[in-house]
Amino acid sequence: MVKRKIEKCFFCRRQIKGVRYIVRSVCYAACDNLEICPWDLSADLTELIRQEIKKIRKISGKKLNDEIAKCWEFSLCGRCAAEYRKNPADGRRAGWREKKDKR
Repeated sequence: MVKRKIEKCFFCRRQIKGVRYIVRSVCYAACDNLEICPWDLSADLTELIRQEIKKIRKISGKKLNDEIAKCWEFSLCGRCAAEYRKNPADGRRAGWREKKDKR
């Protein structure tokens, strides 16, 4: 029999006995305004690219990465998973907080 690592519920912090539920969430930048026109294909964009690279170099790697995409994954016990499924967007009820603990 394979032993699994003992997990704690992200919301209630109790040890998970029985079925463990995993929640994955991704938040990323949408490219809604990305429209390519004939000018984009014919123009020399070298200077524009240089300016963008200059801006990017002033931003920390972590901040830049977080602005593009951020992913979360956490475990829930059965009771908290049932509450979470009722309204995933209402994190206050479930004691939502960003994961900072080390397991």
